[in-house]
Amino acid sequence: MRDALTRVIALAALFVSLCSLAISILTYRRGGARISIETGYAKINHTDRSFWLDGLRVAITNKGLASAQITNIDFQVQPYPHLKIRPSDLYGPELPHKLDGHHSEVWQFPFILLARFDPDRIFGKQVTCAVELGSGKKIERKAWVITRKTLALIAADREKLQRLAAAQKSSEAVTPIAQPATSEEPGDAEEGVTSD
Repeated sequence: MRDALTRVIALAALFVSLCSLAISILTYRRGGARISIETGYAKINHTDRSFWLDGLRVAITNKGLASAQITNIDFQVQPYPHLKIRPSDLYGPELPHKLDGHHSEVWQFPFILLARFDPDRIFGKQVTCAVELGSGKKIERKAWVITRKTLALIAADREKLQRLAAAQKSSEAVTPIAQPATSEEPGDAEEGVTSD
């Protein structure tokens, strides 16, 4: 009877210690920054609510408790390392950006930026998203495959931008020209006297 009681107490102590070890490991893992990336299609507000562009949305979420610094976001057309979208072309918070624990931010890039590349060269290629953290860690995700639909969206957005530019140019041409200022002071001209 005494050996059985000692054995039960020893097993209970082992179980409690294993549970505390598991909780310690989970707490340690949760304490750091845990970054996840989600990508998808987005409608991007270009100038005002009446003008939208098609593009790619990247949501970066920090599921940990510690903050992380997002230093750079690159979009690259594979397998061409020189076909990159610069971070300055992104719509979203300015980089570098501090991402607090249990928070997320969204960056977007319009497909129209791919218009500067040859369509035959990028068709069927994959766009990857690489997020660089302040710790030096780099997280890459497959973001998008450039299809015929993507190329059609690029062409449609290019036409929208050309129409917008033409409308702005024509509205500038219609604005009235300001009248030149006269050098005469109000008291200089005599009443009732006209010049021929």
